[in-house]
Amino acid sequence: MTKSDRLGADEPDKSNQKLRAEILECRRLKNELIELRDKLEAEVRDTNILHKLSMRYIEGKDLFSILQETIEAAIAITRAYKGNIQILDPPTGKLKIVAQKGFSSQFLKFFELVDTEDAATCGAAMKQMKRVVVEDITQSPVFLGSNALNILLDEGIRAVQSTPMVSWSGQFMGIISTHFNHVHTPSERELMLIDILARQTADIIENKKTEEILQESEKRYRTLFTNMTEGFLLAEVIYDKSGKPYDYRYLEVNPVYERSTGLKREQILGKSILEILPNVNPVLIEKFGETVLSGKPEHFEIFSRVTNKYFDTYVFSPDKEKVAATFRDITGRKKAEEALRESEKKYRTIVETASEGIWIVDSEARTIYINKRMTEILGYTQDEIIGKFAWDFVSEEEKPIIKKYIERRRQGISESYEFKFIRKNGSPLWTIVSSKPLFDSAGKFTGSMSMLTDITARKEAEAKLRETLDNLENLVKERTAELEKAYNLLKESKESLAEAQRLAHLGNWDLNIETGKIYWSHEMYLIFGRDLREPAPQYDEFLKYVHPEDRGYVNNALKDALSGKFYSTDYRIIRANGEERIVNMQSEVIFDEKNTPVRMRGIVQDITERKRIEKELQVSESRFRKLFEVISSGVVIYDVIDDGRDFIFRDMNPAGEQINHVRRENIVGKSLYEIFPYVSEMGLDAVFRRVWLTGKPESFPTTYYKDENIALWVTNYVYKLPSGELVAVFEDVTERKQAEEERERLLSAIQQEKDRLAALINSITDEVWFADTRKNFTLINPPAYSEFYIPPGKEIEVEKFLENVKVYPTCPAGRSREERRGDNLHACPWKVTLPPGKRCPGAR
Repeated sequence: MTKSDRLGADEPDKSNQKLRAEILECRRLKNELIELRDKLEAEVRDTNILHKLSMRYIEGKDLFSILQETIEAAIAITRAYKGNIQILDPPTGKLKIVAQKGFSSQFLKFFELVDTEDAATCGAAMKQMKRVVVEDITQSPVFLGSNALNILLDEGIRAVQSTPMVSWSGQFMGIISTHFNHVHTPSERELMLIDILARQTADIIENKKTEEILQESEKRYRTLFTNMTEGFLLAEVIYDKSGKPYDYRYLEVNPVYERSTGLKREQILGKSILEILPNVNPVLIEKFGETVLSGKPEHFEIFSRVTNKYFDTYVFSPDKEKVAATFRDITGRKKAEEALRESEKKYRTIVETASEGIWIVDSEARTIYINKRMTEILGYTQDEIIGKFAWDFVSEEEKPIIKKYIERRRQGISESYEFKFIRKNGSPLWTIVSSKPLFDSAGKFTGSMSMLTDITARKEAEAKLRETLDNLENLVKERTAELEKAYNLLKESKESLAEAQRLAHLGNWDLNIETGKIYWSHEMYLIFGRDLREPAPQYDEFLKYVHPEDRGYVNNALKDALSGKFYSTDYRIIRANGEERIVNMQSEVIFDEKNTPVRMRGIVQDITERKRIEKELQVSESRFRKLFEVISSGVVIYDVIDDGRDFIFRDMNPAGEQINHVRRENIVGKSLYEIFPYVSEMGLDAVFRRVWLTGKPESFPTTYYKDENIALWVTNYVYKLPSGELVAVFEDVTERKQAEEERERLLSAIQQEKDRLAALINSITDEVWFADTRKNFTLINPPAYSEFYIPPGKEIEVEKFLENVKVYPTCPAGRSREERRGDNLHACPWKVTLPPGKRCPGAR
């Protein structure tokens, strides 16, 4: 074969080789396209999974459903066998499984709670705060020699990855883990997607918890808004053409506002106040305008002509376009105050016209009030007695006795005794003194009140009688002792009986239904004011004692009792003398064996005083609240929790808000340590804890406190209420403290100047002395001591010195010694001589 033949034969082989190469390249490109398509499909699938989970949260799915879908997504992304999600359990600080797929009950029980020391990848991931991947659990030191390894192998698991879930705010929420049934390490892409899924899930958990907190807060404040005891309105400002507020459009009102005004919420929202209430008090509109323009809250009392009621009103502006107000109906308080004024006027008249002397002293026994009768029997005017001590009007030998009586008042002892005072004319005034101590609402002793009866005439008669019957002294003593004993026994018996009747004021009655005979106890007659000589009233006559408005109610109640019901009810009665009283009646019916009522019995108690006291307590509470609001000292009320480990703000008065630069609504319900973070450094919380444990009030000395919001010197007085709350009364004494420091600085400067002057005087070679306005030498230099033979350190009387030494005035002005002696500013030469060897006669 020639060379040309061989070349011709090689051509088909080369063509076949090229064709095979092109076919292989096409297959490779096709495989790459298939692989790329699979990757894109996986990317789309995984992206859709993440998007789907985001939509579940937006759609408002519950957290459990979202977490369950999340773990299924994690398993799909990592091509895993099983998986679970654990979140941090705050009470235990451990990881708790909340969603899982594929695990047995044995696995779930074993890994129910996991901490950082347990043999688990989730615990290791939480401890390191980063992902932990175990390619083969049989070779990992995490599981070596642990029971956890056996549990995992029983589940068919050989590999696991655990990724922490950390939210955008940096909060650790839990762990997401996927498990594999073969030795395996997830790809970088899978781990990246798991990171995205973990972050997304952490944010969902955090947002869900935040939503729950907000919903609970909204529910709590809505409940408070609905159930608050004060009326509330929120309105939008309506401006005139000049930009001045002149009307307000209703935005919100609470149920109390509706009840107080008679206006329904649905009828007024969106309408203006002047449209709904054209006759509204113009003061209210004026106060609204002042608050809107100044931004400062207003607190005032106002009369509503619409409702014919008085309201305690607080107005504030939440923002420049709105105004809000709270209203409290104080009509009852206003009426009570007027009644109290009338009552006080009436009782002051009674006191001033009383036939007995009335004397009131403060805690130091200084007179603060004395009535006209007391001044008459003492012989002094009121001005001569007010401000004087009680013992200023007794003899010297009686002063220790009266001081001892006053000390017994401090101990809370009330008593009656005979005592002798001295009138202005020097004559004795014998009295029977009935004294009782006075305490304020905090239990602090404020003084005592005494009622004095003039028994001077009786004492004088007793003295004359003793003089007349000296010869019968022994007989009188024996008879007097017998009479005193009998009198005391009788007095004790009467007092005991009267006390029992007064305290109980309880009567009983018994009705025989068959015969109609009724029995009333002695106390029943007293309660109803019925003559004891009259028989107990029958039922129709009894009903006449019942107030006409209550008769139907009492009649129905007694009929109910006949059906076997035990009842207790309050109703009014009108006594025989026309006086109205309030009683409580309890009764029961006795039945025979045939279930027929045969007897009815019960008790009646006069509760008029109890009702009056309840009403007075309500008035007292109102006064306390008013004092709480207007007192210049800061007052805070705390609830004590955790056995005194924390103190929660319950209330704070306006003065406290001003001193501490806080708003009450911003601190109520919060911890003391949250509002005043450095309170432990000043030691005030230790005082709180001690007062709460012991119940003894304490004063906390002036102390400096500073944080980011305030810096001040403050004093505190802390005490415990009977209900268990703590009260702190405090004052800002920063200005006083600064003044004291300035005073100390000035005193120090004055002392330095005095020391400098003394050094200067002592350096002068001539005799020099200074005298004060009390005619004593205050400064004498050493030459003066030496010249006049004055022993060092002796005080010298100027007058005595000048009287005993011979002084030759050489005043150029020709002034006499007497003229110069009172002139501290006039200086002139003197010539002073002493007898040889004599000391200054003025030295002492």
